[in-house]
This record gives sequence, C-alpha cells and structure tokens, in this order.
Amino acid sequence: MEKKEPLGKRLLRLAPMAVTIALVIWVLGTDRDLTVEALLDHTPENQLLAALLLLLLYAVKSLSVLLPLALFEVAATLVFPLPAALALNLLGVGVACSVPFFTARFSAGQSVERLMEKHPKLHALRDFRVGNDFIYAFLVRVVGLFSCDIVSMYMGASGLRYRPYVLGSVLGFAPQTICFTLMGDAIEEPGSPQFLIALGVMAATTAAAVAAYGLWRRRGRL
Repeated sequence: MEKKEPLGKRLLRLAPMAVTIALVIWVLGTDRDLTVEALLDHTPENQLLAALLLLLLYAVKSLSVLLPLALFEVAATLVFPLPAALALNLLGVGVACSVPFFTARFSAGQSVERLMEKHPKLHALRDFRVGNDFIYAFLVRVVGLFSCDIVSMYMGASGLRYRPYVLGSVLGFAPQTICFTLMGDAIEEPGSPQFLIALGVMAATTAAAVAAYGLWRRRGRL
C-alpha cells in the first residue's frame, strides 16, 4: 500500500499557489484596470509601505502574462528617487522570478512533462540548456524569447538550484530593468539624452540577444 503524503507537506505544496491567488484577487478587487496611473493612485504616502506594495505587485505580476514588468519599473520611478527605484525594481524582478519557481517546485502534480504538454515551445528551452544553473538562467533571460513566468515555472519544475537560478535571472533581466528605470525617470522628457540613450541601449541589447539566439539555433542545425 502506497504511503500517504503527510498533511503538512501537502499544505506546503499548495501554499505558493494559494498565496498568489489571494494576491491576484486583492489586486483585481482594488482596480481592474491596472495602469501606471492606477498604481500611483493606490500608492501609500509612507515610503516603506509603498515599497512593500510595489514588491507585492511584482509577486502578483509573476503569475500573469498580461502584466509587463515595464509597467512596474516605470511606476517605481514616479514614486521613488532613481537609486531607490532601481534597487526596488531589481529586487522586484527577483520576486517575480521566485513566485512561479516555487509554485512549480512545491505544487502537487506540476512536472516538466505537464508543462511541456501545455507549452510545446518549452522543448526549445530544454534544448537550450547550456552550462551550469546560473549561466543557463542568465542566458535564457538575456535572450528573452520565452515568457518570464512560464520559464520560471519550467526551471522550478526542472529542479534548478534556487540561488544560482535567481541570481542568473536578475542579472539577465538587468539591462532591460535598468533601461526601463532610466526611461521612466525621464518619462516627462522623452527627448532627453537619458531617455534616448536608455532606449538605444535597450534596442541594441535586444537585437544582440535575438541575433545570438538565431546564431545558436543555426549552428545547432549544422
């Protein structure tokens, strides 16, 4: 007879999903039209509470492919000074990468095979596996051709070690995060050098990543 899994372990597996569902319900109940203006309208005056709210929203975003990270990265610059906004955005990206990771790691029934059945494009992600966990996570995030949240779930289900995974993910997202933060800080002056340079760097980084991925796929077929 198969040994029944302890209740505590089953609850631990379900906890990440239960928490994120509760957060989604709270945010949707607060404002269904989630925009930068809506975020600012609900931002507490207390800076610490505002920072916690921003990180909470990053956690909610992590299970919704409809909410772009850029929304929060720009909103942060309208509430906090640039250095604080940048630090919070990088921390927020870590949160957004962590919630789906642990949801897949601990949720009952979640597996790599099941994820691949739902998202066939993940086969390409499996074939992309190179280097150690840190390098793998870093390169996948830099290329950016896969959904952030689905990638996080796949890597959580695949058994990647958390620390190298999250460090690689945050560093891989760093160019995009820094550029969006700088652009948000200069959003009222879109013709300013800060805005244009950040936009140019982001475009160049994206083009280089796509070109590198295309070259890797081409060499893989040779």
